[in-house]
Amino acid sequence: MSAPVAIQHRHDWPVVITGATLLCVHAGFINAVTVYSLGNAVSHATGHYTNLGVFTQRGSLTDAAWVFGLLLSFCVGCMVSGVFVGQSKFIASQPYGQMLLAIGFVEVLATLLLSYFDKDLFCLYLLAFGCGLQNALCTTWSGAVVRTTHFTGMITDTGLVIGHWLRYKLNLKDEWEPEAADTWKLLLFLPMMVGFVTGAWMGTFTYTHFDYWGLLVPAIAIGVCGIVYRWLMRESKYFAYYRYKKVMQKRLGLSNRKRSQRSGDNSTFGFRVGKTFTREKMSSARDEQTETELESISPELVPELENDCLIELEEEEQELREQQQEQEDYESFQESQAREEEEALQSKRYSSNFYQKF
Repeated sequence: MSAPVAIQHRHDWPVVITGATLLCVHAGFINAVTVYSLGNAVSHATGHYTNLGVFTQRGSLTDAAWVFGLLLSFCVGCMVSGVFVGQSKFIASQPYGQMLLAIGFVEVLATLLLSYFDKDLFCLYLLAFGCGLQNALCTTWSGAVVRTTHFTGMITDTGLVIGHWLRYKLNLKDEWEPEAADTWKLLLFLPMMVGFVTGAWMGTFTYTHFDYWGLLVPAIAIGVCGIVYRWLMRESKYFAYYRYKKVMQKRLGLSNRKRSQRSGDNSTFGFRVGKTFTREKMSSARDEQTETELESISPELVPELENDCLIELEEEEQELREQQQEQEDYESFQESQAREEEEALQSKRYSSNFYQKF
C-alpha cells in the first residue's frame, strides 16, 4: 500500500481545500441556525446517539423516535450520496455539481416548510438529510480523513499530527517515523475548522436579522457553487484536465501505482501491466472515446489537455521511481539494523556461554 501524497505534490489541492472550507462554512451556518432556533443540531450524530439513550432510559419514546428520525435522515443522505457519487475519495470528474444543487434544493424546501407551514420536525429531517448528502461527498483525500459537517475526528487527527511531529522533533525515538511528515494535513484541517466557526457566526447573525428566511442564504450559495462547478468542469482547463486524464487511464487500462521503470525514449513509458504507453496510442485511445464520456469537456481544450497529460504522466512516473527508491533504502536500512541487533545478541550469548564454562 502506497504512502499518502503530501499536499505540495497534489495538483488538486487548491480545489480540495477551497471546496472543503466552503462546505464547512455551509455546514456551520445550517447547524447554528437549527441549534439557535430549534434547539437541535443536524450536522453531526454523536449528541443524537446520547439523547437516544437518555430518552429511551426515561421512557420518552416519542422523543427517542424523533431523535432516531434525525439519525436516519442523516444516514439516508449519506446513502444517496454514495449511490450517485460512488467514490469516497475526491475525484474531480464525479457529479459534485449536481449533488450541490440537490443540497440547495433540499434546503430551500426545508426553509419553505419552516417559514410557511411551521413544520419544525420535517425541516430538521430535511436539513439532516442535506448534511448527510454533503458529508459523504468526499470522505478521504490523499490519506487524510475529510468530514465537512462535524469535527471530533478532525480535531483528533490534528492533535495526533502535532504529537507525532513533536515526538520526532524531541528525539523521543531515534528512527524516522512516516507519521512525522503528516504536518501537511494541518493545511487542510485548520481552514476547515475556521470555516465551520465562521459559518456558525454567519448563521447566528443571519437568523437574528432575517429569522428562518436566513436559511435561504446557504441554500442559494451552495446551489450557485454547484452551477459554477459544473461550468468549470466543462470550460476550465484545470478541471477538464483531471476528467480527461481519468478517461484516458481508464480506457488504456493503466494505473498510476503500477508504473515500472521508464524506457530510454522520452515519448514511451513502460508499465508493469505489460503495456507500452506512446503518444500514438494515447491519440488512438482518445479517438475511441464515446461522445458521452467526453461530453463534459470543451472540444477546443482536448489537444492541449492531451499534451499536458503526457507531461504529467512522465513527471508522476519519475516521482514514483524516487518514492520506490526511498522505500527500498528505508527497508534496506531496517534490514541492516535488524542484522546488527541479531549479531550483537548472538555475540552476547556466545560471551555468556564462554564465561559459564570457566
